[in-house]
Amino acid sequence: MKSKSSRTSERTFFYYKNWNDKLIVYVENIGPRLDEDEIDYITNRGYRGKNNGTTGNGVGLAVYKEICDKCHYDYRFQVRQLNPNQSLFTASIELPITKK
Repeated sequence: MKSKSSRTSERTFFYYKNWNDKLIVYVENIGPRLDEDEIDYITNRGYRGKNNGTTGNGVGLAVYKEICDKCHYDYRFQVRQLNPNQSLFTASIELPITKK
């Protein structure tokens, strides 16, 4: 298993690993609290988390899901509470690796 990580900002991390002929890409973000019950809604176009304190339109994860669905990529979202005000949000996608 090969992996690499990169810190893209103070609170967002990117890393990947090769596993069983798949490339699994992870993006993790520490941000405002995201409750488990919100996971079902975060890919709805226009949805903004209940505790979101930033500006935006709520389309990023909707576009992500749409691309994954059209390309038949497996993806997953997970949330873990760090404290009463912050969550660790992880988005992952599994991409097939084709060998020549």
